[in-house]
Amino acid sequence: VLEAIDQDPNDAAAHDTLGNTYLGREDFFSAKEQYQLATIVSPGYALAYFHLGRAFFQESDWVSAVLPLEKAVELGYKNAEIYYALGLSHAFLTQCAAARPYLAESLRLSPKNNPASQGFELCPQK
Repeated sequence: VLEAIDQDPNDAAAHDTLGNTYLGREDFFSAKEQYQLATIVSPGYALAYFHLGRAFFQESDWVSAVLPLEKAVELGYKNAEIYYALGLSHAFLTQCAAARPYLAESLRLSPKNNPASQGFELCPQK
């Protein structure tokens, strides 16, 4: 991957892949750096925004997780995992009105064995 980046520093997918490698090693700083580079060289690369938000989420940095996750959704990256991360981030920030629709969408997309229900425990319906 480093060779690919050396050959083409504007290869967003290579930066994203390297970020995943760092994330697998729990090197959050380097992972986020690579994801951010991917979004700089390719601002429409939704997957890199998702991975950046997920890295913040895994560090329990709910505030920083929300913006890149929302950007990924805006760019068309939509699945149960991203809605779960967005919902739970908002829930931990006690932003229940924002959390509930994301949690509900996560459960709708993946109703079986979905941990999104724990977000509803933090943000019960009134």
